[in-house]
This record gives sequence, structure tokens and C-alpha cells, in this order.
Amino acid sequence: MLMLTDPRPEYHLRFRLLETTTHFPFTGDLDLHLFQLHNFTKTVDELSSDLDLWLYVLNNGKGLDLASLPRKLRVAEIVEALEAWDMLTRDRIQREIYEARERARRDTEDWKSALERAEERAISSEERARSSEERARSSLVQGRWIGQVRVCEELLDREPRPEAELMAMSLEDLRQFAESLRAELSSR
Repeated sequence: MLMLTDPRPEYHLRFRLLETTTHFPFTGDLDLHLFQLHNFTKTVDELSSDLDLWLYVLNNGKGLDLASLPRKLRVAEIVEALEAWDMLTRDRIQREIYEARERARRDTEDWKSALERAEERAISSEERARSSEERARSSLVQGRWIGQVRVCEELLDREPRPEAELMAMSLEDLRQFAESLRAELSSR
């Protein structure tokens, strides 16, 4: 336990880190607060700040009953803290039940989050698979049209168009080209 070298009657002491010779602060962002609960003697009616409320609860927590909590102390955070304290101080079985419920609640949240991420990945996978299937179908159709063009070119004794040129054509252009070659064959 930390003991002050020079006991003070105040219940709230604030310390800062200061240079020992000229007493300038090390930083303006660091304060140490010491609460001497034995010096905090305010009654419920005298409580005027959030700090007063919490110090009162810390000093008198064992004697506070949630069912008959003074109106000033009926603040959501304090009620929640007292409920948690009540659960933690009950017998072992009750505490284990409480802890199991809390674990289950956290696990449920974790599972929901994991399920949402898995669903997002599955949807993304399905979209990629559909896109891949569409490309495969498109490639198959393109291969059929190119095959027809090659047959027609051979039957017409034409020099084959370069593969890259045929592959660069849209499916519709490729279809029209193959049909024009077939029409030319039919007219012979």
C-alpha cells in the first residue's frame, strides 16, 4: 500500500512530475491522482460531481443495495458497476454462471462477426467463380467460332488469318465473320 510521507486531510490529491531545481513540469499530459477514501466523508445529499459519486460508491459499496439505491446514485454506469460487483461477490456457483454467460455473450459476438466475414468471402468467391465460368463459356464459344472460320478458310483455299487477330475480335464480330465465310462457301 502506498503511504504519503506527509499525510493530508484532503481526499483528492493531484501530483505532477516536476524538475527538482526549477520545478517546471516534465509534461502537461501526466497527472497522478491519489484518492484517500478514509478522508472522503460526504453524505449522499452532499454529492455534487461524478467524482463524488464514484468515491461514495467505493467507500460505501458493500452497504449499498441495488433495490434501495439513493436517487443520486441511480446513474447507468454506477448501477452497472454495482450489478457486476454484486455478481462477483455472490457464491462461487453464481459467479461461475455469470462468467459463463459473459463468455457465451462474447463468443456469440465473435461467432457472428466470423460468420459475417465468411459470408462476405463466400459471396466474393461465388462472384469470382461466376466470372470465371462466364469467361470459360465465352472462351468456348470463341473457340467454336474460330474453328468455323478455320474450316471455312481451308475450304475456300484462303490463307488463315493470324490467331491473334481472331482472338482480339469480339464474339459478335467473330460470329459475323464466320457467317460471311459460310455464306461465301454456300454461294460457290
